[in-house]
Amino acid sequence: EPADVRLIKAYAPEVAVLAFMHTPDDMEEMADAGADFIRLWDQWVVPERISKIQSIGKQVWIMACRPTVGDIEEKEKAYADYASWGADGILVNEIEPALAYFCDINKN
Repeated sequence: EPADVRLIKAYAPEVAVLAFMHTPDDMEEMADAGADFIRLWDQWVVPERISKIQSIGKQVWIMACRPTVGDIEEKEKAYADYASWGADGILVNEIEPALAYFCDINKN
């Protein structure tokens, strides 16, 4: 909650805070409260939202869960979209497939 972010920042302003929001509409309130990073669920991600968050000086981290576990081709497309749209970070549950994808694209 924004009140929690304010409390953390009042106590320890050097602590970086990742906002866990209930809806994407909460992003400005979380940013105003002092969150350093705005986490978006992948179904909330559109390029305009990434740009808006970054325009207020916050980083965008995406919780990449889509689609269902095991559909790596769709996940790779999502990863590529997020990177091309300027996401600052991608949070994943399945580390090995993500590493394989990112290591492979970095070879080119």
